[in-house]
Amino acid sequence: MRRPLAALLALVAVTLPAAADDPKLPGPKIEWPEVKGFTKGKLQVFPQAALGYSLSYDAPGVAVTAYVYNKGLPKIPDGAKSQALKEEMRQAAGDLEAARQRGLYTSVKEVGGEAAVALNKGKDARVALRRQFEVGRKDGTRLSDVYLTAYKDHFVKLRVTYNPEGKAEAETKIAALLEAIGDRLK
Repeated sequence: MRRPLAALLALVAVTLPAAADDPKLPGPKIEWPEVKGFTKGKLQVFPQAALGYSLSYDAPGVAVTAYVYNKGLPKIPDGAKSQALKEEMRQAAGDLEAARQRGLYTSVKEVGGEAAVALNKGKDARVALRRQFEVGRKDGTRLSDVYLTAYKDHFVKLRVTYNPEGKAEAETKIAALLEAIGDRLK
């Protein structure tokens, strides 16, 4: 009787997703920063725990959505180097193409290859994978960057969309937001 019970407990421990820091959130609680120039939205918790939660940031000409989720995976290595993260980045790129096929975009073109980038500064900087796209919409073209890292057995994906006009100003705002978020992923 002890052996089957021990085996069952071991199986449950391996297959259960990582617990959230906050029992109301299906993922780690992150102290999302207030960033000058951005309006921070409210947390949206998705009905399935594996889909996690999201939060938006908006500024003139810039929209950012942060997603925290684990897809039901029990372990996701921290940082930006794991195979799981690379596969998830491919999926994120595929999601843009799927959105084009559904008619949300008129075109999707990758304009920057995949790169590892530091979100914040310092020797313990949080590193994320980044891919950059140009998406056509009926009302014009937008730039859309996807940043993806892993934190506490969860993916943290930042989808940043902004107007090509005023790109330099948008990139300055985005850099400040990324740095503030990177500082919170310790």
